[in-house]
Amino acid sequence: MVRWSLVALVLVAPFLSGCTDFEPEGRENHLFVQGIDVSAPEVGSGRIVLLVNTTIDNSVARSGDLRLLTKAYDQASGLLVASVETAVPPLGREETRVVSTRLDLQRASGFRLQVDLYQDEKIVRGGSLDVGNLAALEPNLYDTGLRISTLDFEVLGTQGNRTSVRATVYLTNEGGEGSRPLSLQLKAREVSTGLLAAQSWAAVGAIALDATRAYNASLSLPDGYNYAVEAVLWDGEIIVERGVGHVQFAPTAIVDPGSQVVVTRPDLDDFVGDGGDGDGDFDGGEETPGLPFFAVVAALALAAFAIRRSSR
Repeated sequence: MVRWSLVALVLVAPFLSGCTDFEPEGRENHLFVQGIDVSAPEVGSGRIVLLVNTTIDNSVARSGDLRLLTKAYDQASGLLVASVETAVPPLGREETRVVSTRLDLQRASGFRLQVDLYQDEKIVRGGSLDVGNLAALEPNLYDTGLRISTLDFEVLGTQGNRTSVRATVYLTNEGGEGSRPLSLQLKAREVSTGLLAAQSWAAVGAIALDATRAYNASLSLPDGYNYAVEAVLWDGEIIVERGVGHVQFAPTAIVDPGSQVVVTRPDLDDFVGDGGDGDGDFDGGEETPGLPFFAVVAALALAAFAIRRSSR
């Protein structure tokens, strides 16, 4: 699963535009905004926190009282959406300081940030920065550190037109500390119809840092269909991680036009495993087996259509 950096992608247009070249009367010091760096330490589905680090440099003489005014404008509308004022202690001669400002914003695709530096209540320097591509950042407010590294499937047995499949989900803790207890949902969805064929739930205990634990569940699935099996990790009412695997009881292939097509049906009994015990087995997981009646009717209709075409 591809994950994006928490550092916002920044476009400077132009960097430190709108700078002024004057100092208040009676002051011999010279202030400069040397740089503006932006990161996004907190990303939610609807809100985002931008941390604006402004580097200020002072030369010649000690500065007066300073304050930094940081404003955020929505790039799409141009409207001012946030304004934060930060007090800055006086800077000594030849001193440089980084001032951090936190902007808690409604999430948007991009913002124009304007930073104004005041000395003795008069503006002396300014800079602006465009921050874009924020929609590409994945939410991290509920990041648990757990990653679904892979899913494995094993045939446990067949009975009639149903096959019992054992799914194994591997959870790895890539965070900075041991994980907290969560819930794991495993569900099998038939590919062509999108119908849910089976699902199971399990409680996930704490997993140590850098450790991997396997969780197993049995799913009873109708034969003759292909399934996307999704593992979903829940933190209360919040989905914090997803992973997906595939079980194909009706494999398909793309062939050149005019080529002879041979349909084969795998004997699922050949794949029956020993059903050995595994770490983290699902205990008492709720399973919802079977495709609905409408899926069966659709399959019979397709079969009848194929028979009529072959008899012509």
